[in-house]
Parts: sequence; structure tokens; C-alpha cells
Amino acid sequence: MVRKRNLKFPGKPIENPKFFHPLKDDKFGKEIVRRVNNKFRGTYAEIPSEAVVKGSYVQHSNAYTGPAIFSVAQ
Repeated sequence: MVRKRNLKFPGKPIENPKFFHPLKDDKFGKEIVRRVNNKFRGTYAEIPSEAVVKGSYVQHSNAYTGPAIFSVAQ
């Protein structure tokens, strides 16, 4: 059994974390996917068309697509 730890650190963070919600299969999500794929074509950050679930969310699950999406959406 894995126990969830609640770690608390003294002081304030240097920067507040940016919260990123999953991309939806909407106009904004499609535009981000298009821009990511144009910028990162041929790399592991490219989002395959199978990752876009019609009427749902864009599913990306590797260490490269998350930062790529963040850099483009920012």
C-alpha cells in the first residue's frame, strides 16, 4: 500500500505554480495542437492525430508534449 505524503516546506515559493488544464477538442485545443505540431514536427513533442479524441480531450502522455504545449500556449 502506497501512502500519500503531505509535505510542507517553510517559507514562500519563489514562483507560484502555473496550473494547466487538459486541452479540450475545441477551437483553442485544435489551434494549440496545430502550433505544437508545426513547431515540433518530427520530434517526440509532436502530438499524433490519435491523441485528439473527438468531442473530448487531447491526450498527451510523454515527457515532451507537456512542455511543448505549455511553451506554445503561454
